[in-house]
Amino acid sequence: EELEKNDIVKSLIEGKLTWDAEPMEIGSTVSEDDVLLPLSADASQLFAIKEAAAGKSFVLHGPPGTGKSQTITSMIANGLAKGQRILFVAEKMAALEVVYNRLSGIGLQPFCLELHSNKAKKKAVLDQLQRTTEITAAVPPEEFESRANEIKALRAELNAYATALHKKQDCGLSLYEMVNMYEENKGADDLGLAPDELLDSLDKAKISNATLLAEKLSSSMRIVGDIAGSPLKDVTDITYSQKIRSLLEENTLKVKEALTGLDSAARPLCGGDPTFADVSAILGDIDTKKTHRANADRIRSDLSVRWKDSFFEVDPKPVSEELAKVRLKWAIPRMLGENAIAKALKEHSKAGVKKDALEQDLKNLASFREELSLSADDDKKELYDAFERAYSEYKTSSDSYAELLKTREPEPSETVVSRSLMYDKISGAKDGLKEWIGFNSAAKELDDLGFNSVTNAARSGLSPDMVRSSLRRQIAYSLAVRTIDSEPALSSFSGVMFDDKVAQFTRIDKELMELTRKEIYCRLSAKVPNFTIESAQNSELGILQRAIRSGGRGVSIRKLISDLPTLLPRLCPCMLMSPLSAAQYLDPSLELFDMVVFDEASQIPTCKAVGALARGKSAVIVGDPKQMPPTSFFMAEQTDEEHLDEEDLESILDDCLALSMPQTHLLWHYRSRHESLITFSNRKFYDNRLYTFPSVNDRESKVTMVQVDGIFDRGKGRTNKAEAEAVINEVSRICHDPELCKRSVGVVTFNINQQNLIDDLLQEACKNDPELEKWAYDSEEPMFIKNLENVQGDERDIILFSVGYGPDEDGNVYMNFGPLNRDGGWRRLNVAVSRARYEMKVFSTLTPEMIDPGRSSAAGVTALRSFLEFARGRELPVNENILFRSNDDLTAVGDAIAGMLNDAGYETVRNVGRSEYKIDIGVVDKENPDKYMLGILLDGIPYGNSKTARDRDISQISVLQGLGWKLHRVWTMDWWDNPDMEIKKILDILAAPPEPDPDPKPPKIGESEQETSEKTDKIEESTEGASPASSVSEYKEYKKADLPIYQSAPTDLNSSRATIKELMSKVISEEAPVSRRIMIRRVSEALNIPSNSKQLNEIIGICKSQLEIKTTTEDEMEFLWPKDISPDKYSDFRITLNKEREITDIPREEVANAVVQVIGDQVSLSQQDLIKEGAKALGFMRLGSIITSVLEKGISYASSNNLIHRNAKGNWIL
Repeated sequence: EELEKNDIVKSLIEGKLTWDAEPMEIGSTVSEDDVLLPLSADASQLFAIKEAAAGKSFVLHGPPGTGKSQTITSMIANGLAKGQRILFVAEKMAALEVVYNRLSGIGLQPFCLELHSNKAKKKAVLDQLQRTTEITAAVPPEEFESRANEIKALRAELNAYATALHKKQDCGLSLYEMVNMYEENKGADDLGLAPDELLDSLDKAKISNATLLAEKLSSSMRIVGDIAGSPLKDVTDITYSQKIRSLLEENTLKVKEALTGLDSAARPLCGGDPTFADVSAILGDIDTKKTHRANADRIRSDLSVRWKDSFFEVDPKPVSEELAKVRLKWAIPRMLGENAIAKALKEHSKAGVKKDALEQDLKNLASFREELSLSADDDKKELYDAFERAYSEYKTSSDSYAELLKTREPEPSETVVSRSLMYDKISGAKDGLKEWIGFNSAAKELDDLGFNSVTNAARSGLSPDMVRSSLRRQIAYSLAVRTIDSEPALSSFSGVMFDDKVAQFTRIDKELMELTRKEIYCRLSAKVPNFTIESAQNSELGILQRAIRSGGRGVSIRKLISDLPTLLPRLCPCMLMSPLSAAQYLDPSLELFDMVVFDEASQIPTCKAVGALARGKSAVIVGDPKQMPPTSFFMAEQTDEEHLDEEDLESILDDCLALSMPQTHLLWHYRSRHESLITFSNRKFYDNRLYTFPSVNDRESKVTMVQVDGIFDRGKGRTNKAEAEAVINEVSRICHDPELCKRSVGVVTFNINQQNLIDDLLQEACKNDPELEKWAYDSEEPMFIKNLENVQGDERDIILFSVGYGPDEDGNVYMNFGPLNRDGGWRRLNVAVSRARYEMKVFSTLTPEMIDPGRSSAAGVTALRSFLEFARGRELPVNENILFRSNDDLTAVGDAIAGMLNDAGYETVRNVGRSEYKIDIGVVDKENPDKYMLGILLDGIPYGNSKTARDRDISQISVLQGLGWKLHRVWTMDWWDNPDMEIKKILDILAAPPEPDPDPKPPKIGESEQETSEKTDKIEESTEGASPASSVSEYKEYKKADLPIYQSAPTDLNSSRATIKELMSKVISEEAPVSRRIMIRRVSEALNIPSNSKQLNEIIGICKSQLEIKTTTEDEMEFLWPKDISPDKYSDFRITLNKEREITDIPREEVANAVVQVIGDQVSLSQQDLIKEGAKALGFMRLGSIITSVLEKGISYASSNNLIHRNAKGNWIL
């Protein structure tokens, strides 16, 4: 009943989700606000971290190399910072240690209680708690808030550009799409800017429709031929009918006859060849005279009501003048005068003269006489009448013609005779009318959409081949101009300034990550009570103090945890346990954890996981269903592979997925240093959904097959000795190769028998080869030999794969490949083939052809055949379920750049990469055609789809550079403004002297960096053109701190904390900046204790926070600085003469200062010479890959801080 209170447990029991769970959608962006990240995280990792902090339960898919451990670490750290209690559960101690070490690496070890074993010792638990009780509250970093605000503002600026560039505008296109459309069509005719009303109406459908209509118009133009010179150009009809052919001749004769008559009638009236302007003028004259006559008739009609016809013969002017004089007189004379006038006009009146209306009647009479005079033109009346008749006949015939075939209206300047000739031309070209009308119809459709400029250009001589591209050019250019002008982030964009913002963003991001670690530490340390005060015996403080003093006598771990329900969460809010220890030590009645995180959940049986699940409010189930399930296979020394009865157990991961529990995926693969190493798994098992990074030597594969002429012993041995010997020979070769020996090696076999055989052969080889023995077993990352069942979680630089199976001594090949034949056997193969970082060699007697798919339906067997084909060099087949990025409509800018580089003599490859993530353009190295000398990145669809600014502008670039890529970004807005300048920049980069080709091991985002031992090559004494190095005696020497040496080691390091702090202070004052590794070494030597003391490491971490010293972190190496020195203003460096420190113990700031000094001494140096001379200045006379990598980072730091730059020849100068 207690277990069923947990939603997930209840769902597992009922076989369905018992809570309303919404699907997890990552969305177009992931906010980087409101989260504390002590480690870098890509968008898929960040999304999971934020969802976990929000209290959601979900499955987190973590395919190989996608940074599960780092994600879990940040998930825990962020949760702790927000006041949450977290239970981390892992079946294997190795998985738990990875997370625990990462938490320790970011300073959170004191707040994490590790209890993986169900046989944990009370003293170890109490020691952990005691160390936490001794922590004092640290002061939060003051600059954390300001740095967070700075990076938020910068992030907004960077996001603004990406958003503006890829945001869909009202027309349905983004600016990036517009620019590519313009680039694709910029060779077409320029039709000018489209009108605003047209742009306002555009959407994707209308643009598509217009494009189709332009293609239709182009086709009709090709059929018609010469549009501008066509005799049918005056035909405007858009509908063809069969009547046209039969009636055209008759109608042509009629209209021509009418035009002849019109010409004859108009000539006397206009005095020359009449134009249609003349015709209009004559018609106007006739209409005017008719209007005057109509006005006169109207006035006469009105006056005739009161006056006889004789009245109209009276001259109104003298009468009106007399009347006006009379009305100026006084009353009696005025009356007599009016009466006299009335009497004189009485004979013309019908009913007597009305004196009050007389004045107006006289005015109207004057108007009548004027209108009548204007309407009279007796000498031209016959001409006008004849013209009207002729015009009427023309109008009738032309209207009849127009009903049959529409033509353009006559131009005013067009003569009547030329109009007649137009009809002749049309009649003469009547056989082409159908095609011409088809052209008109197509043009009318474009006109109706608003593209008159296109049809006008088509009628004026635009080539049919240019119609479509000219229309799209106009659309793209007009929309782009409008969009850029409306978006400040676009109109004010400068690539140089934007690059500066990215550099600033990168710098602050690193600073903020370090500050975040301190902020989280301070928040957690503030919750630790003051244990120096006297506490009540029965209080939780008293209980813990008593348990510590007594060594936990009489108190079990379970009871101790139960007795500290309030105190323990404040001391150690994170607990790391196995499923079994969680069930054993955590009483179900205790307050629930806010979050339970399962790692490698595919290997935890559900029955074991339920107890831990029930102890949390929410759970994150982390694992990969495409990797190993829980199993007992290979647990015994001998296994009968012919009769496999064991079944894989159901894991908590499988069961949660079966419930359709919400899930999300980690998407970016970081482990493989060559893309070919993960390509098979990605294509075969993950449908190419993993984003993998292209390799700078992408044209070759790092998965190769070594065919071995061997025999598989099918008896009790079940081994292939020839393969085992071949593997050991390869191991020996790697060990004794001066370059390859820097790599770590792992061997994977298909069965435990082959594993044991190779192990035995290695031990025999080591007896006669001490160097091999030391290399194999004493390296920082020792060689392993494992089988399919136990290799999950391991990785090495080079993986040697022994298949083992093959023909037996009789030449027979059996289709039994051990665990691969079982259901889910392909998951074992997936694990095995995804362990390599740099290279994988497959040693196999078995060939792909020996595997007959018809004899085995097991997916694992089919996958093995495909893998062997892949290792032998065959390209993987592409099926419809595999994802590939396809932006066929958006390749114009990239194609243009590639084309120009090809014209300049460089070979280019578009879309370099084997997953959905691509390098847009790879420029092939002329000297080494298997490699690329430059990768060109556009800010295209992947850039716009990046869900965080960090992914877009930092992480992806950093990983690619770590893989050896030299990169150049072409910004769309820079290309739009000046493409020639952008090409020149690229050509200048390509023409610069080549840089050396070190093989660095940069930090990998999402996966821990494996440290490698430094193996060196002697630096050549001089290089042609290089200046001699400055004398090392000129430089300040790095000196080891002079510490007192204690004769005997302290029995209790905790009681020696004051001494340790004093020693640390002295090291800081004499050696700073100093790496934490050196600090531990110095203190351990002084105290006469081993440097790998876990307790010393922990105490130094605690003391560090109390000494108020500054810290920086590079590639997981921490550097300690005096509080009065600002790292970014540090200007000194020291030469190491007595091997007192390694190159990785030198911070990049100090390396950069040495670089600046060397350049100052020698004026100008190439990249290669600068690395050599810089190494000498720091005291390292022999150059290896790690030294090279450190120097390169120092040079990059100096360059990004404007301390040095390249001259025209590509050399570094101040």
